[in-house]
Amino acid sequence: MKNSILILSLVKCLFFFSQEFPINLNDYLIQNHIPGISILIIKNGTPIWSANHGYLNVDEQIPVQNGSNFMLASVSKTITSVALMNEFENGSFQLDDPINNYLPFTVKIPNYVTQEITFKHLLTHTSSIEDNWDVLSTYYVQGDSPISLSSYLQNYLTISGDNYNAVDNFHNNAPGTYSDYSNVGSALCGLLVESITSIPFHQYCKDSIFTPLCMENTSWFLNGMNLEQLALPYYFENNEFISYGHYGYPDYPDGQLRSNAIELGRFLTMFMNNGKYQNSRILDSSTVDKMKTVYFPNLDPTQGLIWYKNISNGKTLWGHNGGDDGVSTDMYFNETDSVGIILLTNGELEDSQPLIDSLFEFAELFEVQNHNSYPCGNILFYTPIYQNTTDKIKIFPNPFSEQLFIQKNNQDSMNMSIHSLDGKTILNETFNEELKILNLGNFSNGIYSLIIKSKENTEIFKIVIE
Repeated sequence: MKNSILILSLVKCLFFFSQEFPINLNDYLIQNHIPGISILIIKNGTPIWSANHGYLNVDEQIPVQNGSNFMLASVSKTITSVALMNEFENGSFQLDDPINNYLPFTVKIPNYVTQEITFKHLLTHTSSIEDNWDVLSTYYVQGDSPISLSSYLQNYLTISGDNYNAVDNFHNNAPGTYSDYSNVGSALCGLLVESITSIPFHQYCKDSIFTPLCMENTSWFLNGMNLEQLALPYYFENNEFISYGHYGYPDYPDGQLRSNAIELGRFLTMFMNNGKYQNSRILDSSTVDKMKTVYFPNLDPTQGLIWYKNISNGKTLWGHNGGDDGVSTDMYFNETDSVGIILLTNGELEDSQPLIDSLFEFAELFEVQNHNSYPCGNILFYTPIYQNTTDKIKIFPNPFSEQLFIQKNNQDSMNMSIHSLDGKTILNETFNEELKILNLGNFSNGIYSLIIKSKENTEIFKIVIE
């Protein structure tokens, strides 16, 4: 049986609950022609806020919810990098080792055949392997690609391959002397994991990353996924959304992972926590530091090992964005504030940075008292939560079925309001009794927020009616 987990960590919100995220996300979707969006904010290892708006399937009007899966596009590369660096920790290779010592075929840059491509070159996009989209675009298919990762890359990168092109598949630069973003190079990182371990890349990720991080609904392939909970990718044309369908390609480690904000948040939390999630250590902290190191500052002063720096609005963010047909995604964190942001959409968003900046500013309003509270399971509640008891107020019993008691240690006047998960105010009244009895038997079962405001402060409680 799958269990649903309620976050019970202590989160202080430094604004009234009725105040919402300053950007109206429904309007944002309309203005940017995006069907659906899922957002998660993590602070100090704890999910503190989420938002889900729009549709994962426009025609059937299926709404985006917590747990809705999205294609991640190039955010997928961060998982690929962690998988490869896991083998680095196992002593399988060194960053400056030639990749040809580990591959089942040989890759050479034309005109620079004596100079080796290293693991570091692949991970920093300095390999001089170029994306030839005249080839890459022809391999997009509906469903999962039947072509293996190895055969696809061999046909693209070796002289005997059907898709080999000495001019268009490579830059005329020696490895380590030129920087250009390479999807093919990133896919090659996935193949190196296969070659080193003799384990299919997707299976390696499941065993070494997804399972210990409780990412049970995350998958590189469509096969086996619940398509009813998977966002269709869309483009907008002639005032309507048109679906690309669920597609795939053989170089899947560079962009084809599908996950949801909750599960991806555990991965980001692990990385923010120096490679550890709960009792599972995925990477050593020294390896995470290596991944956040800029190795070729003269070529690209922002590029680490796949992960890169994004300096915006006075903050230094580490992470990755993603864009593919009908997909736009972002995953960044700020080390200084211990804040992580995940933004997933099933549309072609041209510029997400203003929204990302606003989300990081919004996160500053929250103070997390209980750090690293991010359990496994389907988390149903991300609204700021208080414990059921404070110095001045007690709420009991909780959960309850009909009556809820509010006890305080004075007769000061206080305002009390109850809100549903979608932000609607269901009850709002003032009371001064030391023991207030609420008869809520006519409320639907579920989770609500109870906000009690005095002259001095505001207390927020999670209440559960069952």
